[in-house]
Amino acid sequence: MTRIIIALFCLPFLVLLTFPQLKQAELVTINITPFPARQNIQNIAQSAMAFRDDLVSAETIGRIADLSWNSDEEYARSLFRISLTKTAVGQSDSEKEAASKRIVSRKLFGLIAKHDPLWARRLIDSFAEDPKKKTGAKLQVAADLLDTDPAQAADLAKQSLQDDINRGFLSFLKNLRQKDENQANQLFLQLILRSVQTNYDAREYALFGTYLFRSSRVTPSDGDQSVLMIVVGDILMPDISGNRTNVPPDLIRAYIRNAISLLNGIPGDSEQRKVKYALAHLLVPKAQELAPDLSGELLAAMHSLASFVPAEFTGGDAYKYLNKKPTPPRDRIEEIEKLTDSNTRDQLFLDVVYWAYRRDDFEIAKLATSKIDDKKLQSELEILVAFGETNALLKTKSVDLNEAIRRIEKVPEGLEKCLLWLAVAAIADKMKNKEFLISSLDSARGSAHRITDDVAPFLLLHISGEMKAKAYSQADTVLAEATKSFNRFDGIKDPSFERKITMSQTLRFPLPVKDVNLGFQSSFLKAVKGDEENAVLLVNDIADERLKGMAYVSLAKAILAKKPTVAKLEIQEKIVIVDEKGIRRSAVKAIMPVYPTDSLKKKISGVAVAEIQFNGEGNLTDVKILESPDSPIGKSVADAMRQWTFKPSQLEGKPISVRGKITFYFSINERGKGEVKNPKQFQ
Repeated sequence: MTRIIIALFCLPFLVLLTFPQLKQAELVTINITPFPARQNIQNIAQSAMAFRDDLVSAETIGRIADLSWNSDEEYARSLFRISLTKTAVGQSDSEKEAASKRIVSRKLFGLIAKHDPLWARRLIDSFAEDPKKKTGAKLQVAADLLDTDPAQAADLAKQSLQDDINRGFLSFLKNLRQKDENQANQLFLQLILRSVQTNYDAREYALFGTYLFRSSRVTPSDGDQSVLMIVVGDILMPDISGNRTNVPPDLIRAYIRNAISLLNGIPGDSEQRKVKYALAHLLVPKAQELAPDLSGELLAAMHSLASFVPAEFTGGDAYKYLNKKPTPPRDRIEEIEKLTDSNTRDQLFLDVVYWAYRRDDFEIAKLATSKIDDKKLQSELEILVAFGETNALLKTKSVDLNEAIRRIEKVPEGLEKCLLWLAVAAIADKMKNKEFLISSLDSARGSAHRITDDVAPFLLLHISGEMKAKAYSQADTVLAEATKSFNRFDGIKDPSFERKITMSQTLRFPLPVKDVNLGFQSSFLKAVKGDEENAVLLVNDIADERLKGMAYVSLAKAILAKKPTVAKLEIQEKIVIVDEKGIRRSAVKAIMPVYPTDSLKKKISGVAVAEIQFNGEGNLTDVKILESPDSPIGKSVADAMRQWTFKPSQLEGKPISVRGKITFYFSINERGKGEVKNPKQFQ
C-alpha cells in the first residue's frame, strides 16, 4: 500500500507561481483503487470483445464502458469506440442485419448520453440519412435516459419532435409524466400543436387524448399505458369517456382547441373524415363540461364535417357502445351459459376468467372456470386460480405460513408452484424463520428441476443466490445445476413469468410474486457474491453469449462498486491563485461551451467569465460565473467547465488547490451563426 501512495505523488507535477496563501483546506481523504480491479475490468472487456456475435459483444462492451466511465473515462471512451465500430452498418449487410445494428447503436447512444451528451448527439445526427430513423433514434435514447436524466431525456424528445412525430412519443410522455410532470405537460402541448401543423393522422391525434382522458371502464391497476378501444360505426376509436385526475385545465383546453383546428383543416380520405367526426362527437361532452366557451366552435366544426361522412355515422346508433355499462360478471356468466355452441361458450368463459384473475376476483374466476367444457383448458385455469388465491394470501399483512404451505402442496408441479415456494421463502426471510426459509428453498429447487422449459435455469439461479445469501452449503451446487440447465437451451430468451392460454386468441396471465426478483443479473450477482473476481472463470462455462455478456456486466458492476482502499493523509492543501494562462496550461481535458439556442435567437452576445477551483488530484471542486451576457450563456459555461479535468498540482512536494478565471467570447458572425472563442492569446 505504501508503494501505491508514493506512486500517486510521483506523477509529473506542475510548479505554479503563487500569491500568498489564502487559507487551508480541511483534511483530505484520498481513495486509492486497487490495481487488480482495473485489470479485472480489462480482462472482462477483452473476453467480451472475443464474442462471435458482434452485436452481443458491442452491447456488453458498451455497458462495461458505461460502468467504467467515472473511474477511468479515457478507457471507457475507447470501449465505446470499439462497440460503435462493431455496430457500423456495412454495404454488404442485409436490411435485417442493418436494422439489428441500428437497435444496438441506439442503446449505445443512450449509454454515452449519460456521460457526454454532445458526443451522443453528434452520433445521433450521423446515425442515418432517413429522418424517421433519426427521429426514432432520438426518442429511443430519450427513453433510455428517463431513469437517470429526465431533463436530458425531455430535451432529446423535444428535438425528435421538431424533426417528425414518432408513434412512440405518447408512450414516452406517459412515462416521463411519472418522473417530471411539468416537462411532460409542456411536451404534450408541443406535440398536439405539431400534429395540427402537419395535418397528422386523426386517429393518432385521438390517441393523444388518452394523455388527458381514460375509459370509464378501466381501473388504475390497468396502468397508465392502458387504452381501451371501442367500436364507433365501422371504425375503432380510443374510449376517452372518463377523466383522469389532476389534469391541468389548460392542457384540456389546448387539446380541444387544436382538435377544432384539425377538424377545420384538410378533410383527408374517407377514413380520416370518419375518425375526425367521431373524435368531435367524443369531445363535445368534454368541452361542455371543461371548456364551455369552445363548445360552439367544436359543434360548428363537427357540423361542417357531417356532409363528408356516411349518414348512419352521424346517428346515435353508431355510438351505442360508448356509454354502455359493462354487464356484471355473474350476469355475464348466465348469458354465456345460454349459448348452444360449447367452443364459443368456452372462449367467452375464458375471457371472464382472465379479467376476474387480473382484478383478483377469484370467486368469479372459479365460477367461470367450473362452467368450461374443455377439461384440459379447465385444468390449466384451475391451477392459475389456485396460484392467484394463494399468492393473494401471501401478500396479506398477517400470513399463516402453515396454511399457505398446505395450499401450495395441493398445486400441481410447475412454474406456479415453484414461484409460490419462492414467495414463502421471501416471507420467511423477513420473519427470520430459518427453518421455513431453507425448507421452502429446497422445495422450490425440487419444483424447478421438474420444469422442462427454459424458465427452469433462471429459477435455479435465483435459488442459488438466495442460498448463498444465507450461507447455505448447497448454494454452489445449485449454481452449477443452473449453469448446466442454461446450456441445455439454444438462443435462450429472458423469461416472462406468465402463463399463456390460447384459444382463438392468446391471453397472458401474469404470475407476479412479491419480493422475488428473477432477473438474470441480480440473481447471478447474489450467487457469486464475495468471489466476483474468481467468478469470471465461472462465466466461461456459460455457453450462451448473451447470458455470458450479462454476467460479465454484472461482475464489472460488482467489482467497480467495491469500496476502494482508503488512505487518510494528513495533507493541508493550500489554495493558490494563478492567471488564466496557468489554468489553461494545467487543463488535461477542455470542453468549449455551446452557444445556447435561445441566446442566439435573441442575438445576445458578449463576454462570459468563470472562476474555477481544482484540487491536487486535478478534479474540479468549484465553479462560479462572475460575468455573463445572460443566464443561458452562464449556464452553458458552467456546464462546460464541469467537464474539465486538470493535471495533478503540487508545490514543494505537497498537493495544492488551484483557483483562477477562464474567459469565453460569445459572438455572432455576419451569417448569423453563433461562435464561442477563447481570448486571442489562447486561440
